[in-house]
Amino acid sequence: MRIAVIGRGLVGAAAARHLARAGHDVVLIGPGEPVRIADHPGVFASHYDEGRITRSLDPDPFWSAVSRASIARYGEIEAQGGIAFYTERGVVMAGPEGSQAMERIGAVAARDGTDCDRLDDAGLATRFPDFRFEPGTMGWHEPRRAGFLSPRRLVAAQTRAAERAGAQVIAAEVRALDEHGRGVTIRHEAGRIEADRALVAAGAYSAALTGGAVLGTALSAAVAAD
Repeated sequence: MRIAVIGRGLVGAAAARHLARAGHDVVLIGPGEPVRIADHPGVFASHYDEGRITRSLDPDPFWSAVSRASIARYGEIEAQGGIAFYTERGVVMAGPEGSQAMERIGAVAARDGTDCDRLDDAGLATRFPDFRFEPGTMGWHEPRRAGFLSPRRLVAAQTRAAERAGAQVIAAEVRALDEHGRGVTIRHEAGRIEADRALVAAGAYSAALTGGAVLGTALSAAVAAD
């Protein structure tokens, strides 16, 4: 099955890697990151930044679990793509002593066995002397399996891994989609391609391609194949 993934951002690059490694004939289409956003006139693939905090500590059990699962995969993705994007530095989450949010972070961490330390305001001042904390502040310090990543390098690693798994990458902006009985025709600025299914992962630009609607059969089939 030939699957076209439209959008070379965080979601599109990851989908292309999974689909290619699952044995599908994958083409990943979309413009790359601009070198300088101030001079870039069109769309771009991902977040235009170099640092996002990543950690297990969270007051919501779901997001804590998702974060732990993601962090556990970073090394695998870096190895598959040959591009490093994650730096382990630890993280501290601080807030008012006794507040609901801080108590929930502690409860979720205890339930899941997250390796972290509880620090009162004196402990925060001792461990993090470069910061100023108000009296009555407490914090949860996660020293390992937390830190920051570069979204742009993560996209590059996912894309490289997809290519190594056999995906084709077309650096072009998609202009239009036409879903028909034989599959999907994708017209882009450098030409056109045919695919059996299309997965639109173009973020805010998706509505411009789909007319505000999702390509139902094509999209659902591509997601099910992941």
